[in-house]
Amino acid sequence: MKKWIVPTIMVFSIFLILSYKWYTHPRQIVQNIEAVEFHIGKNADQAIMPVRIEIDGHLTRSITGEKHFEGSIQLFSDDKRLTDEKSYTQIVFNLSH
Repeated sequence: MKKWIVPTIMVFSIFLILSYKWYTHPRQIVQNIEAVEFHIGKNADQAIMPVRIEIDGHLTRSITGEKHFEGSIQLFSDDKRLTDEKSYTQIVFNLSH
C-alpha cells in the first residue's frame, strides 16, 4: 500500500502543473469580423456603412479567472484604415462587477 502513495502523489502533482500551464498559456487570437456602422437619433444619417474589424493578439488567463488581451484591434471602412497602424491595446476583462 505504501509503495503506491509516492507515485500517486507524483502523478497528481504533474497533472496539476500541466493543467495550470494549459489554462494560463497565452492563446493567439486572429479574427476578422464583418460588421456595420450606423447612427441612431433624430440628427443621425440613416446610412449604414460596412466595417471590418481585425483583431490580432494574445489572450491570457490567470488562475483567478482574470483575462488579459494584448494586441491590436484595427478598424477598416471601405478598405480605409480608421485606426492607427501601430496601435497596441491592452484589455483586462473583469467580470466580477
